[in-house]
Amino acid sequence: MTKKRSLIGIGLLAWVAACGTQCGLEQNDGGAGNLRVLITDKPYPFEWIEEALVTITKVEIRRAGSSLCEEQCDDGLYCNGFENCVDGECRSGFAPCADGQFCDETIDICRDLCESGADCDDGLYCNGAESCNLETGECRPGTPPCETDLFCHEDAMSCTDLCSVDAHCEDGLFCNGTETCDTGTGECQDGQAPVCGDDEICDEDADACGDSEPAAVSPFIVIFEGERTFDLLDLQNGRSDLLAEAEDLPAGHYNLMRVYVTRGKITLKDDAGVFNLTVPSGAQTGIKLHFDFEVPAGGEATLILDVDLSRAFSAIPSGHIDDPSTIENFHFSPSVAMRLINVLEAGNIAGLVTAEADGSPIAGASVTAYDEDDNEVTSTSTDDDGTYVLSGLVTGAYRVEFSASGFEDGQVLDVEVTAGETTEGVDAALSASGG
Repeated sequence: MTKKRSLIGIGLLAWVAACGTQCGLEQNDGGAGNLRVLITDKPYPFEWIEEALVTITKVEIRRAGSSLCEEQCDDGLYCNGFENCVDGECRSGFAPCADGQFCDETIDICRDLCESGADCDDGLYCNGAESCNLETGECRPGTPPCETDLFCHEDAMSCTDLCSVDAHCEDGLFCNGTETCDTGTGECQDGQAPVCGDDEICDEDADACGDSEPAAVSPFIVIFEGERTFDLLDLQNGRSDLLAEAEDLPAGHYNLMRVYVTRGKITLKDDAGVFNLTVPSGAQTGIKLHFDFEVPAGGEATLILDVDLSRAFSAIPSGHIDDPSTIENFHFSPSVAMRLINVLEAGNIAGLVTAEADGSPIAGASVTAYDEDDNEVTSTSTDDDGTYVLSGLVTGAYRVEFSASGFEDGQVLDVEVTAGETTEGVDAALSASGG
């Protein structure tokens, strides 16, 4: 017998990031509302990981239908072309890639379908060795060889904490000046910030001093900017943390979120290894998540950023494996491992997995939900007490499968989920496997 309870408020921590003036938008006549963005994770089927960190430096959302043709039509997406303004109306762009190519939005490039890693190699040491996904023909970016606090020297193909050229020190920001490298000491020198007039501010987007009031409204709103690091292992089985919260946003329809993930870190248990990972162009392009949602006037919308750890971090050379001594590094691909969920449009399934013989909880059991078309929707694994939560399920009926080492598989059919609620009591008692 299953029962239901409210989904709102499960696993939240009070961590607020005020929107303030960085939102970049005036309130419109449609009123204003609030937005909360939580972050959660699916369990990773690799028991040797002690810590899995991701660092996020900015989150921004885009308003749909912004009438800003005179100032901006481009939606910031490479793969649908560059939009422009014609006779006061925004016109769609043309897709940049030819037939037989795929478009990589994360690094803004068209690539031919690959047949081997050699087809993907760009010959650069400092962004790692690219590989080929033989199933899709898509090139995978390499993992940069240097830790985050080291400089990569392309000519010498080495990592060091000493700079050799100004480019090693430049952070790409206009408003704090141009950083330089003291080649005598190998140390980076801070830049000199530009001097703006009394009635001016430094405009990072325009790379110039300008009026203190923005001349035009941007369709993008920054709802978090700074630096936050999350251990994804702490955010499993329905647990979540607050990534961003913004108040007094213009009410209405939004259709894009960009999440700027700049680095990750995997620490293996028993001192088996530490891997510091970076995202090529992560601080410049962001991970683009197309998702339609409404900010209600006088109300609040809550979104969940669901990260699939098993896809974000893939061990080299063979995915996820049982012997950590064979791991050389990790592919860090957060762009393929994130999805957004609207709390008001999704529900949960929760339950307990035990051993049929004595009723003891089974930790680490795999739990997977399938929709009515037998498509896998989401998965998780049980905590030490045998409990689990499957989150982010739209209203409908699901089949839930259970598996654990040393036990026969089990399933529960026709589990009904209602948006905004948790269907509880979807339990399984697994019998020991023979032999």
